[in-house]
Amino acid sequence: MKKVLVILVSILLYSCSSGDITRTVQYDLDLDKSVILDYKKCLKIVEKEYEICLESINDSRCPTSAVCVWEGDAAIEFNLKSNSENLSFILHSNDTFQQDTVINGLIIKLLGITPFPDLNNPLEQGDYSVELSISELQE
Repeated sequence: MKKVLVILVSILLYSCSSGDITRTVQYDLDLDKSVILDYKKCLKIVEKEYEICLESINDSRCPTSAVCVWEGDAAIEFNLKSNSENLSFILHSNDTFQQDTVINGLIIKLLGITPFPDLNNPLEQGDYSVELSISELQE
């Protein structure tokens, strides 16, 4: 019985500590699809030697249950990594600001961010996910 308890505790401790490890998802440019990327997770672009990571989210959108003067904005910071460079860029949820960018022949578009802020339930950075579309610039 003690061995079973030790094994269960070990599994529990391992699963708690592994939650902080960055997970990398594969993305295929040829499939013309969108992808959901969670906070502090990375996306490896199969055809290129790039990885896009979601670094931080500054969400100032008007929460549900609140009355606001304007709809607000969420600014999402990404990092585009390769063996030779490390580039940071920010995309926004509000269409008044930049929602897409072209970097090294890649078109990166922010399609959405979830969840939506709620006045009664504050969100942590780790609660967020973004939807992206990535394609190659056609010359």
